Amino acid sequence: MAEEGQADAANVISYIARGVRRKSVPHRGAFNGSFGGSASTCTSTVYLKFRKSASVQKAPIVVTIKAQTPAEKQRHAVDRRRLRYELGTLVQTWSLLHEKLADIFYTATGCPIHVSNSMWQSVKSDLAQRELLLAALKAQIDLLSLWEDDEEKLARAKAFGEYYWAVTEITKFSHTRNDLIHSPIIFFRYANESEYEVKISDQNGNPRAAKLKEKDIYQLCRWAIAFCDDVQKFIGSVIPHQKRHGVLPPRPRWKLLSSFPGRKQAPRRTPVKRPKRRRST
Repeated sequence: MAEEGQADAANVISYIARGVRRKSVPHRGAFNGSFGGSASTCTSTVYLKFRKSASVQKAPIVVTIKAQTPAEKQRHAVDRRRLRYELGTLVQTWSLLHEKLADIFYTATGCPIHVSNSMWQSVKSDLAQRELLLAALKAQIDLLSLWEDDEEKLARAKAFGEYYWAVTEITKFSHTRNDLIHSPIIFFRYANESEYEVKISDQNGNPRAAKLKEKDIYQLCRWAIAFCDDVQKFIGSVIPHQKRHGVLPPRPRWKLLSSFPGRKQAPRRTPVKRPKRRRST
């Protein structure tokens, strides 16, 4: 256990040194540090020695860092893997959703597939792609609505109206995905605590990081993934549902954030149903 405590001390010794130096020494000074572990108390003691110059000596500053137990280390490793999984899944679902929007752009423009794909991929920003799609959908809705006696064209205009609503909703909630992907997320713990906390680092004034303060990152990731999945399912069902039933499908209602598990709650997974084995006679 002493070695584990020493490893924790080594990871934070430079951070503590920088923080104490800024507060105690007005200009750059010398630093000497050492640490030792205690197996009985599961702690590590860090001895920091600062001096302003060779002639002025300062007393060593003693900081005790609590070491993690094996169970706490395992929970920390699970939290890290879970966060990486949630963020990776969010990136994947968002990319698949924009691929679906590229299909809608092809349908709205009526261009050959290679022409519409070239136009879509030439736009480098996701927001600019969605604005281009909204412009194409609006032009088609205005044109098809002029054919008041053609039911097929009017039905097509209604379907494009549902696409327009879906794209508007994506843009409305896209900041949640952007904040999660582009914010610096760190695992941080204080010297006298053993549990890590998931925090958003805003030391460099990241505007996205300020929006995620006091929010559960795990819960927000789950909600964003479910939102992307629901929008994608709705977009894919508009025209098939209209052809089969003669009416448009009902618009989805987005799930509440509170319905998703947070960091301290185990994620709910659908149990896998396996076929029963037949007993041999």
